[in-house]
Amino acid sequence: MGQPMSIARSTLSVAGVAPLAPRDGHLPPSALIERILRASDAESVSVAWLLDQSPSAAREALMLVLALIAIVPGASLPAGLILLVLAVPMIRNHPTIWLPPVIAARHISVPRLARLADHVVPVLKWQESLFRPAGERLVGLSRPVGAVMIVLLSATLLVPLPFSNVPPAFVIAMIAVSYLEASALLLAVSAVSAVLSLLLTGGVVWAALGAVHALLT
Repeated sequence: MGQPMSIARSTLSVAGVAPLAPRDGHLPPSALIERILRASDAESVSVAWLLDQSPSAAREALMLVLALIAIVPGASLPAGLILLVLAVPMIRNHPTIWLPPVIAARHISVPRLARLADHVVPVLKWQESLFRPAGERLVGLSRPVGAVMIVLLSATLLVPLPFSNVPPAFVIAMIAVSYLEASALLLAVSAVSAVLSLLLTGGVVWAALGAVHALLT
């Protein structure tokens, strides 16, 4: 599989896709997604290319995209694994984005992402009007806690039960948006939602195990 790689500005590229020029200042998540889609004229883009599209918040931007992809049935397993790899270094506030080459080179369908964006971007715009950036210092200090929540939620994305991927994927997207927006209020709402999602998934898994046990005994 080769040696792991550290990606600050990846050299991996995709034919027909040019990296976006870095832009200083705040870029709302909805605008970030639209900008990524406008920048691509290929059928698919690599995970490494996605990292290059938001140099100042690459990890959070990629987490948002992966969370949206994880909503799609069948896509939650690979998305969950990549989210785990991204989130673990956040627990120690590690600034470098580390990805194995096999993950960095993995391609994501642009048409599928565009179809998701058609539904998600209006919701993001509504959220951006409701939760304004506030509490940037508090949000920054909470990153290790947020990373732990993302690790736990990403693990539940690997549960092979119908629709069990939807709640954790939405909550991971909320946490990513909280950091992109630097919104302490949205982060607090996300933390409560994370607890509820974990309890829900735990209850479903417990019920499924109970049903299997009843069938076998």
